[in-house]
Amino acid sequence: IEDSKPKMSEKEKREMIDKILK
Repeated sequence: IEDSKPKMSEKEKREMIDKILK
């Protein structure tokens, strides 16, 4: 996993992944 981006909370990750998958 690349660590070049600012760390996001689990909730933000979930929302981002959800947008990508849908």
